Parts: sequence; C-alpha cells; structure tokens
Amino acid sequence: MAKLSDLVRTVADLTGAPLSSVTVVGRVLREAGFVASKGRGRGGANMGSRDTAHLLLGVITLGDTTKAAEIVAGLQAALARGARARIGNTSQYFTGDEAYYYFPRIANGSVVDALEDILSRLRPSDELKSRTSIFEYDVARDGEPNWRLCVDGQTPHSLAIKASNMGSWQITLAIDFENSAALDLDFSVGEPVAYLPGGKPRMLQMNVMHAPIIEGVVRCIRDEPPRQWPESEG
Repeated sequence: MAKLSDLVRTVADLTGAPLSSVTVVGRVLREAGFVASKGRGRGGANMGSRDTAHLLLGVITLGDTTKAAEIVAGLQAALARGARARIGNTSQYFTGDEAYYYFPRIANGSVVDALEDILSRLRPSDELKSRTSIFEYDVARDGEPNWRLCVDGQTPHSLAIKASNMGSWQITLAIDFENSAALDLDFSVGEPVAYLPGGKPRMLQMNVMHAPIIEGVVRCIRDEPPRQWPESEG
C-alpha cells in the first residue's frame, strides 16, 4: 500500500509542485494529525482517502508550507453552499436543505468530508463505460430528472478541485459520473481569511487540480498502475 512518501512524490510529479514543498506539507500535516502516522519509511502508515484529501487541500492552497495544518484546519469550516447538477442539456442549482436532500453523501458536511467520500468511491478506468441513454436526457420526454438517482446514486469517475481566494476561500469539487451526469459542489469558508497565515495566503502557480491529477493520486493510494494513455495523447 502507498505510504506518505509515495503520495507526496506522486502529487509533486502530477502537479509540478516542488517536491520539497509537498514534502514539507506532508510532514506538517502528519505532525498535526491530519495524515496517519505509524513508523517511518516502508513501515509507515498506509495512506487512505482522508489522508489524501488533506494533502490535496494542503497543496492546492499552498502558501507558507509550514502553515499547511492551519490552512487545512480552517478549511474544515468550509461547508457546502450550493450544488449545480447537470445531465445532458438539463441543469439545476440547489442550495440549503434541497442540496442536502438530493446529495446527502457529499453535501452534508465540510469540503474535507465530501472530498474523502468522493475519493473513496472514485472509479478511474482506462476505458470509461459506454454512455447510456441518460446522456440524451429530454425533460419533455422523460420528465424532470430525479437528481438523487441521476447524481448521488452514481459512481464518480472523475474529479477536479478548483480553489480561489477572493477575500474568502471558494472551493468547487467538479464531479463527473459514469452515466454522464455531473455535479459542481461549491464550498465557502464564509468568513474573511484574516485568521489564516498572513491574512492573504498566496496561491501556488496552480489553483486547479484537474481530473487526471486526482486520478493519478487515487491510483497511487490503491497501488493501481498509472493510466495507459493512447500514443496520440502522449
């Protein structure tokens, strides 16, 4: 099983972030209890979905690497503020109790809880299942979609994380499902980030983790081989 060093190296390789910076983030999060700790080296703890969620958030919001634990702790307060569900040409935005009703697994807690759940259920594959007729969903023909069935009841196959700081942290989990439905789950800390290190933590050169990055990390913690990309895709 993957150890912290494996996960750190994979995140650095996939994101282009300096290995030294990701290593510091991993160490700081482990010392703060955000990453499992047991022994060292190959005798260390196996990494799980929650460890991975913390590391990804620590890297995507990277400013002062030594303050990664404080940033991740602050993001524990980032609760879902809304969700846009999409299927074919049909979409709908949900907030509050309605979002919790339709998407109870991933819209009923913090961004860390939702990210952990998605990572644990993510099923990346070299060849995605063929699209079903639901891709051509027609409201006039099929009626209003049952969003809980179309989205929350499906297996996620790709995930992107988008983070920005416009006075307060805004994080979006963009999730695609095997039936061609999709969900953009929005989170906000809701308060100014003055309590975070320096008041205005600078972003790393990236503020988006695209689906291939997340997939590579998930394959790492599951000891699965990297995706075999077609030669035409490099």
